[in-house]
Amino acid sequence: ALSFFGYDDNQARAASWLKPNYEDKNVSPWQMTEYVNTQVPEFPVYSYVRYGGTLDLLKTLIYNEFPVIIEAGYDPPRAAQGWMGHYLLMVGYDDAAQQFTTYDSYDGQDMVYTYAHIAEHWQHFNYTYIVLYEDSRTEDLHAILGDNVDEAQNARNAMEIARAEAVADQTDTFAWFNMGSNLVLLGEYEDAATAYDVARTTGN
Repeated sequence: ALSFFGYDDNQARAASWLKPNYEDKNVSPWQMTEYVNTQVPEFPVYSYVRYGGTLDLLKTLIYNEFPVIIEAGYDPPRAAQGWMGHYLLMVGYDDAAQQFTTYDSYDGQDMVYTYAHIAEHWQHFNYTYIVLYEDSRTEDLHAILGDNVDEAQNARNAMEIARAEAVADQTDTFAWFNMGSNLVLLGEYEDAATAYDVARTTGN
């Protein structure tokens, strides 16, 4: 994503900051955003992490040349590591074929996934997206994001998406888990615990 703006270092520079402990198996979206915002001062590039994204939003960001990364669930048999999260840089879309082209952090460049696949596996991580932008395009990005620029409102919006999914299918584990995550963002910890409990005891 940073290479879109001319950044040409390999992943070692980011890895040394994001994962100073080599045994660390996880990098969170907020850490990636923090890296962009604090560790590449030579580029006037910034980043937001937000939740409750949609396929239409992804297409709008791509069309308007805002690099956008999503976090999605992943469990390929060949990896033999069990279910995990991984990141996809969204680089193109084709409405006729109903598919996105991505740079996949596990499988490499120009990996194609259907809209249905992205929608299913993106839900596993609360439809999280990381968008990068130059300072000169802040207003353009804000116009696209609307009230999701505000972190609290974004959490409320994402909460309503998860709530609607749970109402539509009360056995949807990820919907309940996402409700819990959004309630944590809103500081509603008791309700979050209830949603997490439902996610643990029900589901597909």
